[in-house]
Amino acid sequence: MKTESTNRSEFGSVPEGVKAAVGVLTRSSPVLALLFLWQALGFVGALPVYVPAPTTIVNHLFVMFAEGTLIKNAWATLQLVYVGFFGGAALGIVLGVLTGRITLFGRLFDPLVSMTYPIPKIALFPIFVIWFGIGFMSKAIVVFLAAFYPVYIHTFDGVRGVPELHVWSAQNFDASRFQILTEVVIPDSLPQILSGLRVGLALAFIVVFSAELIQSDLGLGQLALQARQFNNYELMFSSISVIALFGVFHDRLLLLIRRRLLYYQEGDER
Repeated sequence: MKTESTNRSEFGSVPEGVKAAVGVLTRSSPVLALLFLWQALGFVGALPVYVPAPTTIVNHLFVMFAEGTLIKNAWATLQLVYVGFFGGAALGIVLGVLTGRITLFGRLFDPLVSMTYPIPKIALFPIFVIWFGIGFMSKAIVVFLAAFYPVYIHTFDGVRGVPELHVWSAQNFDASRFQILTEVVIPDSLPQILSGLRVGLALAFIVVFSAELIQSDLGLGQLALQARQFNNYELMFSSISVIALFGVFHDRLLLLIRRRLLYYQEGDER
């Protein structure tokens, strides 16, 4: 009887791969339903002329890929995101840790952040164009600032929220300041830091697309601007779709890293 029940449980168990696939399908069902409805409306001719069907957008993406337009402009956008995001995130983490741990440094720097944070970063883009021209630098700085502030604020809050009991316990074991920082403060602050990185990454994609819409020679935003000027709705929706897919992919990648680093937490974001 015991062997029979064991075999039943083994054969009745669902493989992890199947569970993961079902989970992905469940989370994707609203998007799939929306795409299905969108395509159905296009099939019956109920869509306005300025809203192409999903299959039309996909076909146009293949054409852009074959012509080399897609890769060239997508890579130009990704370069700006990577340079601006990683630079802003690195500075945000360093300053967030410093201001969170050193009270005097926090009192000096925090008012400056509080004063400049509410300013829309894209509003500074024309100023940077005057200073640095319309090339790579002006857009990279805007993305840098968009990523810096949320990462800094989340890191600062995370460091300030570290229980003093944890620090005292490490001090009782004769831990050095560096050990307290790397083995107590940063690990305890990691959930907040990763949340800030996620917000900063999303803002980086938003701001880079907006900056390219204003002034750019290359990029997905520039393609959308070109599409608006010539009423090329397939090109417009194609560029928007690519930036959306980039955002989703990088967000999922960041969540995967979060799950690996915070494996000990239950109920983590999916």
